[in-house]
Formats: sequence, structure tokens, C-alpha cells
Amino acid sequence: MLLLIGTLPIEGLKLHTGEATLDNGKLKIGDKRFAVIRGTPAMMAACCAICNAYNLDNPYCIVAGDIGAGDGSSSIYNYLKDNLYLLEPEVCAFHYIKPVLVAHNKVVDAINKMNKKPILIADAGYMYVAKMAGFASFYDIFTPDLGELAFLADKESPHPFYTRGFIFHMEDKAEELIEMAYKEKNAPKVLCVKGKKDYISKDGKIVKIITKPDIPVLEAIGGTG
Repeated sequence: MLLLIGTLPIEGLKLHTGEATLDNGKLKIGDKRFAVIRGTPAMMAACCAICNAYNLDNPYCIVAGDIGAGDGSSSIYNYLKDNLYLLEPEVCAFHYIKPVLVAHNKVVDAINKMNKKPILIADAGYMYVAKMAGFASFYDIFTPDLGELAFLADKESPHPFYTRGFIFHMEDKAEELIEMAYKEKNAPKVLCVKGKKDYISKDGKIVKIITKPDIPVLEAIGGTG
């Protein structure tokens, strides 16, 4: 199972789970349909399209509404803590979830109790909390943009907003920032850095630089695609 997890900017949306498909330009999760906008819905819709193109099983999604108060994120953390082992996913992709260290670490505990650890992918808020908690190496893939890469490279920053200035202004030095992130143990096995050029690194070594296709509309799901 491919499990996709994240919050939606919908006030009052209770935790909702289900198989995801694309339905006339909307993201359908279980019996609910959502607009495909930036962030979590874009990631989930892109995964649905890829699964359909390659004749793979549809992803299973866990979502909740959160406009910044943390209520939806809290419900997701609690659900994962109590139910992740029942789902037995092969791959988990975490997206926009408000960073909460204690809650994140309980999810890590739940993963460690699974019969088989899934492949773990993190982006956005969940990537931030993984780094903040000192668990970056527990994950398999991070997908930062250049600003987020600067955050990973800064051992002292608790959030991209607080990345130290001299590092933040190194965005044109992606390869150096990648090296710094691994040196500080703030990177997983694989980094997929999104930007005008996409950098794929493994164990600290850049294995691929992707410059095309360069399709601006794909920026909603990160980088050049």
C-alpha cells in the first residue's frame, strides 16, 4: 500500500481516510471530493495520476483540515500512532502536517513496532519536524526546495523561517548545501532537491542533476517535475 498523509486548508474538516482517485479534475478520497490545490492535494492527485498511468493500486490517504491551529494535524498524529500498524503500508509519504516534536516521536515509535518498516518520504511540515526531532536519518527520502535545503543544512535552525542568513543566501550553492545537510546528519539516505535544477543525492553524493523538462505549471507539485 502507498499511504499518503497530510492536512488540507479546510476549516472544520474532521479526519478522513480512504482510497484516492481522480474524479473529473477533483481529488476523491473515499466518499469526499476535494479541489486539487497546492500542497497536500496536489501531491495526492499527482500520485493518483501516476498510479493510474502505471496500472498500480490507488493510494490510500489520511487527511484532516488544518488552517494553522494544529487541530487537524493533532488528529492525524493520533490516528497514525494508534492505527499505522494495522494499515501495513509499504510506502508512507508525509506532507503538510504541523510540526509537533512529541507527536512525531510517537509516530516513530509506532513505525518501529511494525513488522516491516515502510519506505518513508517526508516533505514540508513533516520534513521540518523530522529534522527538528533529530530523526532525519530515520527517513528514506526528503524532497526539499532550495530554501528548505538551507534549513536542513543549518544545524541550529528549528524551522526554515529561522535559517541563519549566511546559509539562507547560499541558495545558488545547492551542492554545498547538500553536503552540509549530510554532514550535520540532517538528511535521509536520499535527497530530491527541487528547483530550476533538480538535484538527486544519495548518501551525500549527487547522482543526478535534472534540468528538463522545465514546465512552470508543475511547480505546484515541486520543481521541474
